[in-house]
Amino acid sequence: MNNRKLRDCRIHYNDTKGDRQDESCIFITEGDSASGSITKIRNVETQAVFSLRGKPLNTYGLTQKVVYENEEFNLLQAALNIEDGIEGLRYNK
Repeated sequence: MNNRKLRDCRIHYNDTKGDRQDESCIFITEGDSASGSITKIRNVETQAVFSLRGKPLNTYGLTQKVVYENEEFNLLQAALNIEDGIEGLRYNK
């Protein structure tokens, strides 16, 4: 996966092999400085880090079209693998 905001882990919830899928999680941080600190101390096997750029868009009351046009949410959806539904969700927590 090529997502500049994601520091991915090696084990994912939707993996078919292995027995540690339930341990996979993603930390969503506000800004690169926050993600930099957590990236240094995370478990690279099971913990991913996604960095939002500033405060996220308040989507309450917005149409689906407006939400999908937001770059931050597009990158987050791609990181979670939920563009087409939650069946392929990549992280358990």
